[in-house]
Amino acid sequence: MLEVVARVAEQVKVTLLTNNGRLLREEFARIAPEVAALPGVEFFVSGDLGIAKPDPAVFQLVAQRCGAAVEATLFVDDSAEYVESARQAGARAHVFDCIDGLRRFLTDAGLSV
Repeated sequence: MLEVVARVAEQVKVTLLTNNGRLLREEFARIAPEVAALPGVEFFVSGDLGIAKPDPAVFQLVAQRCGAAVEATLFVDDSAEYVESARQAGARAHVFDCIDGLRRFLTDAGLSV
């Protein structure tokens, strides 16, 4: 999975969104150093945003903070509920259940993985 994210991050901006609080953001580099080390990856926590998944507005807010239209974003999660709310917000979204499905989704979106 990290290899795929690293390849995508070479091509487009990658952001992570979690429904956790500020403590996770503060400790993220210690908890997941291999993810935190990926260049250009931005990390958002709902505790900072004041809004959380599955509210479709959270996807619009993160896209806005990244300087993108939500319609130009891709969202991947293992929660079908969160994926559906991202779609309601206007994002192209994919339920992660295997790496091959993720690769197909990203390739279909025009990315090289």
